[in-house]
Amino acid sequence: VREDQQVLGFLLSNLSKEVLVTVTAITSTHALWTTLAGMFSSQSLSRVNNICTALINAQKGNQSVAAYFASMRGLADELASAGKAIQDDELISYIIH
Repeated sequence: VREDQQVLGFLLSNLSKEVLVTVTAITSTHALWTTLAGMFSSQSLSRVNNICTALINAQKGNQSVAAYFASMRGLADELASAGKAIQDDELISYIIH
């Protein structure tokens, strides 16, 4: 347990501030490593990029306002499930764009 905490401390001290704020509650090296692997795997980054692109390029077209809002909320929820949640005000800016 002591060695795990030493390694955990070393890893945490070498993370950027942006990453550190997302992993501060983690208490074991294994959990930290698993979380970091998920955050930085190429599949996860690719998924996040694709969702962000979909948000940027979304158009209402002939959808109802409710359907358009629901699809945009769905994209925001997908981002959250990928670990990159956006705030409601940011979602609103995508919607009115």
